Amino acid sequence: MELYLRYAADTSYLPNRFFTKAYDCRMLFILEGTGEIKLGDETYELKKNVLCYYPAGTRYLPISSTDDTLKFITLNFDFDTTHPHRFTLSSTVAEEEFCPEKALASHNGDVPELFKTYFVIQNAYNLRNIFLEIEQEYNGNERYGKEKAAAKLQYLCYCLPTYNIDINRELFNQILSFINDHLCTMQSNKELAQALNYHPYYLNKIFKMRTGISIHQYILKKRLEKSVQLLRDTNKSIAEIANLCGFFDQRHFSSLFSKKLGCTPSQTRKSGTKLL
Repeated sequence: MELYLRYAADTSYLPNRFFTKAYDCRMLFILEGTGEIKLGDETYELKKNVLCYYPAGTRYLPISSTDDTLKFITLNFDFDTTHPHRFTLSSTVAEEEFCPEKALASHNGDVPELFKTYFVIQNAYNLRNIFLEIEQEYNGNERYGKEKAAAKLQYLCYCLPTYNIDINRELFNQILSFINDHLCTMQSNKELAQALNYHPYYLNKIFKMRTGISIHQYILKKRLEKSVQLLRDTNKSIAEIANLCGFFDQRHFSSLFSKKLGCTPSQTRKSGTKLL
């Protein structure tokens, strides 16, 4: 991975009032103010020390609060150096005018998995100085300043996957708490993502690296554990237990139960054996 940094600025200028797409990759770091950014079909809060990244071709729209204007550092870059002059600074077009075949590859070669989709990191205050340094190096008069800025951005991109995990131990606990509080009513990871203001992919990645299983697998495991406990300790019907544990189709519940545990819910109730 050898990055080409196309542009860096400390600004508050948001020219777009409609969804656009860029032909290169973008990273924003919020210095001051509040607002929101729409990435794909998701909406995320923007405030001080929030970092957001979106690869080439992402549908996006940042919006500043009317009474608390956003001030941010923006970085435009490619994940290789093969097309340094392919686009001008204005490599952003209206969504309906975007030509996918012209977009630069967002994740060539050994680019970390994290950068294959957009993500938002809250409370990334430890990264504030490196963004400031990149912007200052790029726009300064020092010899090789742009090259130094690109090198620092490349270093940042190599460090970000590990950094995300280290600083998001608290986030993992928030994920776990939300799941446990909404175990039997949560229908998809989107609910979790909206509650914690992160992309579902990013939350699942954090969770899987901490537990070894996906959020979906964890929820199924915990729901089945609860269903076993209810089968053993209550006289509720199998249909009622299925519903209480978040399975709204009894046939699906019984089929999944048998597949995962090797016996039916009725057999579990009769045996009284703890299977999980």
